[in-house]
Amino acid sequence: MISRGSLLLLLFTAGTSSAFADQFPIYTATSLTITYTTPAAQGCCASLTRDSWSFSGPGITAVGGGDTYESFYGGQVFLGSPDDVAEQGTLTIAGQQYAPVLFYGDVAYGAGAFSTPASSGNPGQVITVSTPAAVSGSLAACVPLEPCEGALSGPFTYLGNIEFNLYGTLTSTFQVDRVNPSYVDLLTAQFVSTPEPAPGPAILVALVVFTIFFCIRHRRVRV
Repeated sequence: MISRGSLLLLLFTAGTSSAFADQFPIYTATSLTITYTTPAAQGCCASLTRDSWSFSGPGITAVGGGDTYESFYGGQVFLGSPDDVAEQGTLTIAGQQYAPVLFYGDVAYGAGAFSTPASSGNPGQVITVSTPAAVSGSLAACVPLEPCEGALSGPFTYLGNIEFNLYGTLTSTFQVDRVNPSYVDLLTAQFVSTPEPAPGPAILVALVVFTIFFCIRHRRVRV
């Protein structure tokens, strides 16, 4: 599988100038929703999975999906299949939309996010688990200059990197294996980030009181 570093090297060799290389834009995502769907027969540990996701942040929105490869036990999800095929979607930067856009990167979940529940022993039973989760990673975005099916080969116009470090809730649905009821299979999983809370009323009041006190004290000192 091509790593993010290898992808950037590929973009360099595809005609990106060294002058532009020092100006790669980096965008910060402040909101993320990502959904995985895995056929039960493939198991919960490592398999080909369909994903769909959406990022948003100051000046950007990105929507895409594709076939991905995950290793949930290790907490790592690669947005791009083992066949080095990037996921496709759209990217909007400052109101300008780019499509199709190829995305490649990874999503790292904090330890314990994909906690596999113990089997109930009842074949076919569905079990849903919701846990707090921390998610971080980076997604490279580029526009192919020639028609392609998502293969990571040039030439490209590189649009930049979307980076994220977010907190939220991961809701996973498992099913007790019908053949071996001592195992459970992952069916779906969805992470939804939680917006950063705005300052509460108590904090705002404290700031106002402090500002008034400071101004009065400052005036007395000057007098």
